[in-house]
Amino acid sequence: MRLIIVRHGETDFNKNAIMHGQVNTQLNKKGFEQVAKLAERLKNEKMDIIFTSDLDRAQQTAMGIAQYHKAPIITTEQLRERSHGVFDGKPALEYINFIKKYGLNRVTFKPDGGESYPMVKVRAQKFLDSIMGKYKNKTVLISSHGAFNRQLLGILLEIPIEQAVDLAQGNACLNIVDVNERGKHEAKVIGCVKHL
Repeated sequence: MRLIIVRHGETDFNKNAIMHGQVNTQLNKKGFEQVAKLAERLKNEKMDIIFTSDLDRAQQTAMGIAQYHKAPIITTEQLRERSHGVFDGKPALEYINFIKKYGLNRVTFKPDGGESYPMVKVRAQKFLDSIMGKYKNKTVLISSHGAFNRQLLGILLEIPIEQAVDLAQGNACLNIVDVNERGKHEAKVIGCVKHL
């Protein structure tokens, strides 16, 4: 099984360092341009099925890539970005300062009404479990978000959650991980943005 994991293109929230979380935003002009370049890079890849977060920015990214493929697109809440609860839609600096002020552990911190990274990891594991047996020997595209992708990759690369939260996942980046019959994972590309 080949997993092609992408992060959505740029939005105005990204551009202005605002916490997305599960706020539903659209790609901006630069974001659509990034997706066009990512789609061009992936146009000759075999693709059997496409899974996307139900948030517009991830769906727009998936559709941009799908124009070169006949693969069905499945939309799911499981691939949503980490919810930052009360910090969704707020400047990232506000969140960072809150964590510093109260000496919180950024990995285990669960904002009011939101998710901690371990909770996102559980969600990522459930998603992986749901596709692993079903799409053996297939190529699966996953269009999602920075924090979610980091936890998904952390599971696949078998690295601690503390390391996974720091994996580079720029807008419209590409990750490719092959999974063999014995469930071993081989990272081909991680956080690549050379197409941009």
